[in-house]
Amino acid sequence: DFEKNLNWSGMRTAQTCDIWKSVWGPDANRIICVMASQAANSWVAKQSLSCPLWSEAPCSSNHGIRALAIAPYFGGRGVPSSWTSEPDGGLSSLFKETMRGGVDPSGYPGGLIQEAIDWTIAQKKVADSFGLPLIAYEGGQHFVNSNDTVLTDVYLAANRDVRMGMAYTTYLQKWKEAGGQLFSHYAGMGKATKWGSWGALENVIQTGSPKYDALIDFISRNRCWWTGCTAHTKQ
Repeated sequence: DFEKNLNWSGMRTAQTCDIWKSVWGPDANRIICVMASQAANSWVAKQSLSCPLWSEAPCSSNHGIRALAIAPYFGGRGVPSSWTSEPDGGLSSLFKETMRGGVDPSGYPGGLIQEAIDWTIAQKKVADSFGLPLIAYEGGQHFVNSNDTVLTDVYLAANRDVRMGMAYTTYLQKWKEAGGQLFSHYAGMGKATKWGSWGALENVIQTGSPKYDALIDFISRNRCWWTGCTAHTKQ
């Protein structure tokens, strides 16, 4: 059933791409059709792009798909609730686990950022095999546990901590080094709640934050790094 699901998703994406290109006619080359996939499972991308169960396969080359997109968030597995009893509420342990790992016995080797980057490396191999660039349709930190109020407080504090800016800088640089191209951070602005701290900024009054500042700094230092990239400057 899962294989059929992915083939169907690939087919519908390809059909939608065909429609758009048909409507745009002579300007069809301006349409960039994107196949979205699951960051943690590169097999999903292979199935959707090749869609072997469809008579018009492959969905990629036969229908003008021009990019593979994933959402390589870091921190989604969370950290142990026992860390909240530490003097600083677990923040130091959280950032050590994020940056290099080794603190959580059941954590990912190399840390939470490395987990997302290893996904990216695997997905880049898939994208390369289909001759496509790898982009991120959304991404960033993913520290959230709506059922644990104590951990929620730690996650909120972590998102406002200067070390989160350092984590973002490392994360984005590693994304670039792994061959990732366009990266869309989720999101630009949003209130931090138990459902997550997704915004780079939390409200319209705020002019900066560790995450926002890291994003802006990365943009300024990395205007374009892939073939065909066009930098846009603020007017």
